[in-house]
Amino acid sequence: MLKILNSWLNKIPSERLPFFLFFCLFLPVIIFLIVFASHMIYEYNTLKSWKSVTGKIIKADLEYAVNEDFKYYLDIEYTYSVNGESFTESRINIVDDSYALDEAKEKLQDYTVGKDITVFYNPENPERAVLNKGLSFQFFVIVFAALAFTWGGFYILRLVFT
Repeated sequence: MLKILNSWLNKIPSERLPFFLFFCLFLPVIIFLIVFASHMIYEYNTLKSWKSVTGKIIKADLEYAVNEDFKYYLDIEYTYSVNGESFTESRINIVDDSYALDEAKEKLQDYTVGKDITVFYNPENPERAVLNKGLSFQFFVIVFAALAFTWGGFYILRLVFT
């Protein structure tokens, strides 16, 4: 196996080897982004068949993201019942967005404790639910990042092997 790898690496011109090594370092990131984006696209497509029930907000707060500047997430919990079984969930979208403080406070007003809300749940797996079937900004960022990194990876490989 090492002989095959060594003979393959010897085919790469020495001035292009740093590009190849850079690509190899980012290959796990590329694979992760592709898998994650594919899963989100798959889940978004399944949302079309999800059913709706009425639920109730039981918690509505803001959560500060420690690792990010000025980013807040809605910390929402709601209950809903499917076929007599109760569930508690916290997802709003497939991928939850982060907001600046003022925007987060404004969005939080839509989710007051005790308010009845429409919950969309997966009929095959009723403990999976969201409040919004639409796409969030974060969804587009992740899909775009996956496409950009994939394109960049192929571009680097093209540089290395041409």
